[in-house]
Amino acid sequence: MRQARLIACLAVAACASPAVDTAVPNFSETQYSADLDECRGGTAFMAAARGFGGAMVGSLYGAAHGAFYGAIHGDSKEGAIIGTIVGSVVGFAVGSYTPIERQNDEVGRCLTGKGYSLRLQGA
Repeated sequence: MRQARLIACLAVAACASPAVDTAVPNFSETQYSADLDECRGGTAFMAAARGFGGAMVGSLYGAAHGAFYGAIHGDSKEGAIIGTIVGSVVGFAVGSYTPIERQNDEVGRCLTGKGYSLRLQGA
């Protein structure tokens, strides 16, 4: 279980950085790393750990609702178990989306203020 939480936290961390245009002539990877850590308020792992709370709350909320509705619609223990599993996974995804987006926006504004150009998603 601890490994699953660590993997989830690292996955959230991977999403917590906006795409920066690295093709500019004077781009420095070292300076960018330092600026990114400053804008995030720490390393990627620390930023993800702070945002992980929303995902956990969403997961618990989804599990509770999934168990309730699974028990009602499935009319069995199996329905409650399936509802709990599905609800927790969906709740984790939904609960992590808003904190990730908020963090991404804040980091993007900070990096733009430091002179970096952000790439559009999908570009």
